[in-house]
Amino acid sequence: MKRLPLLVLFFALYVCTHGQDTIRLQVPAPCSSPSFIDTRLDTDFGFSIFPNPSTGVFHLQIKDSEELGLMNLTVTSIHGALVYQTQFYASGKELQTSVNLSKLSNGHYIVSLSNKQKIASKKLILKK
Repeated sequence: MKRLPLLVLFFALYVCTHGQDTIRLQVPAPCSSPSFIDTRLDTDFGFSIFPNPSTGVFHLQIKDSEELGLMNLTVTSIHGALVYQTQFYASGKELQTSVNLSKLSNGHYIVSLSNKQKIASKKLILKK
């Protein structure tokens, strides 16, 4: 059951990159009929990462970060392993911070940013 949230995240990323903004999930509950959940993806962060490809240190920028509150930043490998996680508070017109992943191997990673209302993900390439 621990794999379900990660699977949903990857599926959501796939849907977002293919121009769709609605996901319909079928979640079977034990000893009952399947239930359906319609989830509307809200990715209106103005969230960007650069440079991409990166040599290990990248910058995260959020424009119009007013009222976003407590933010969760996670980086996962393309295989789903959590490799970095942090939290920070975002408020004001613009937020920019740096993340150092120079100890990680070259490859593709997923950078996810979320709060209580929204989630957004971007692909990051590490190339040293």
